[in-house]
Parts: sequence; C-alpha cells; structure tokens
Amino acid sequence: MLLTHWLIPIPWLGYSSLSIFLLCSLLILGNALLLQWPLWRKRNFSRVLLAIWLLAVLVVGVHDLIAVLFFPARMELLTPYTGVATLLCMGVIMALRVARDLRRITRFNKELQERVDAARAELQAANERQLLVERERSRLKARMDLTHDLHDGLGSSLMRAMGSVRHAPAPMSNDAFLGYLKVLRNDLRQILDAEAGSQAKAPGTPSQWLAPIRHRFGMLFDELAMDALWNMPDAWPWQPEARHCMALARVLEEALTNIVKHSKATEVCVELNALPASNGMQLHIRDNGRGFDAALMETAGMGIGLQSMRARIERLGGTWQLDSGEQGTHIRITLPDMSSENAAT
Repeated sequence: MLLTHWLIPIPWLGYSSLSIFLLCSLLILGNALLLQWPLWRKRNFSRVLLAIWLLAVLVVGVHDLIAVLFFPARMELLTPYTGVATLLCMGVIMALRVARDLRRITRFNKELQERVDAARAELQAANERQLLVERERSRLKARMDLTHDLHDGLGSSLMRAMGSVRHAPAPMSNDAFLGYLKVLRNDLRQILDAEAGSQAKAPGTPSQWLAPIRHRFGMLFDELAMDALWNMPDAWPWQPEARHCMALARVLEEALTNIVKHSKATEVCVELNALPASNGMQLHIRDNGRGFDAALMETAGMGIGLQSMRARIERLGGTWQLDSGEQGTHIRITLPDMSSENAAT
C-alpha cells in the first residue's frame, strides 16, 4: 500500500487502493472457499469446526464486501466482531489437536511398552533355551570325558591285565589277581576324583610322574620280551598342574596300550624333552613295530583312543602329532609354558 502511494499518481490513487483491497478480499474469500474440500474430505471434529468457521468468514466477508462497494453508509460491517470469535475458534482447534496428540503419544507409549515387554519375554525365553542347550552340552561333554577316561584308564589297565594273564608262564596266584584288581580300583578312583574336581597334587618331578606307568607296563613289556627305554629329565621345564600330568598320563597309557595291542613292536621309547626356545616340553613316544597309514586314519576318522588323545592335549592348549610308517610310529605331544597361567589361577 505504501508503495502504491509513492508510485501511482494522486488522481489514480483511489482506484488503485480499491483494486488492491478487492484483490486481497478475493484472495481471502477464495482461500476460505477452496479449503472446504480438503477439510470436508477427511472429517474429524477439528476439521469440521474449522470448515464451518471458514464458511462463516466467507459469509461475513461477502456481506462486508457488498456493504463497502454498494451500501457504504447504510450497512454495518461485521468483520471487526469476528476477531474474538476467530481467536476462540483457533484456541478450541489447537486444544483439540493437542489432546489428540497426547492421546496418540499415550497410545504409542503403551504399544512401545507392550513391544518392550514382548521382546523382554522373548529374550528371556531365548536365554532359558540357551541355558538348557549349555546344560545339555555340559552333560554331553561330561559323558564324553568320562568315556575317554574309562577307555584310557580302565581300558588300559584291563588290557595290561589281559596281556599279563595271557602270557603268564603258569596260572596266576590269588595275590597276583588281587594286585591287578587294586590297580583297577586305583584307576577308577583317579577317574572319580578327576570328575569330582578333586585338587590332586602334581608330581614333583617327571620321574615321579612316570613311576606308576613304568611299573604297570614294565612287567608287561618284560613278559612280551619288549625292550623299553624311559628317558626323563631331572626336573620339569615348568611346573605343571595335576590336570596336565593326568592328561599326559592318560595319553601315554593309551599310546602304550595301542603299541601292545597292534604294533607287534620289540622296542619302545618314552622320553620327555625340554624345549628351550619356548620353555615348553615335549613327550615323545615311539616304537619300531608295524605302523599304519596316518593320513588314511585322519581321512576315515580316528578311533576313540586316538580321538581321546588328541582331544585331551588340545584342551590343554598343546599340539598332538602322529607319524606312522613301516619303521614304526612316533607320537609327539607338545605343551607350551603355562606356568604364568597356573600362577594366575
């Protein structure tokens, strides 16, 4: 409006002001009319209220426009009275929208809480299922460990007893049978103590660790005319725990039992060597008997004895190497230095 006062000549000022007034009035009334369709198309209380109010504005605007154009001195204008009503209408509409948004937020929070509860219940059920799986896996592992212990412990003792009875030059006395039964009892006690988590004490030297095994198999080797060589250092390269000694003993017993059963060897050597480079130790078991195809055994699947030997060593973090051929069989078991881990536990 100010721009028209400066740019339009004074004789044209009245017509220009009237034109601008009519244009603004038509824009306002046109918007009030055009908004009816979207407001009535999606009906709710606030939209209907706004549509009715815009219709009222349209009627009042047409009335005042006619009054200004054709009856400027006779008709009273209604537009000044619509300001307060407009504020009240806008306030009601805003309050309705705020209430609607609050209900929507409340409903969303309720749905979100329901989803969280459902997810929590599902997660709890998954944890319970995982716990059951872990328990079943633990039971299966305990059964497998017990199977390996029975096979490597009692199985080895039974094999030694059977070999001694078979190659005995004369019927064995009651004391001899009682001795074998005591050995079986001791092996069974060791297995039960190991399963119960008994805190056994590790032998102080390799010779002390080897003594029971050497005593058991020494007599059998003598009866079978097998030369046995036992090479042990004076001290451990690092002090092992009882579980390390038990695993090495079971592996050695299984290896010697396999030599007696399958190899037809005449010489057996068991030696424990220190590994200065890594401060570890290696148990080497070798014989000069009839070997087998180690690669074929790896491909076809090992027997329970070989599987047990490998599993025991790998559980301790060691390595297990098997080489077999016409010149005999070599088993090398390497354990790294675990003294720092033992001290930490």
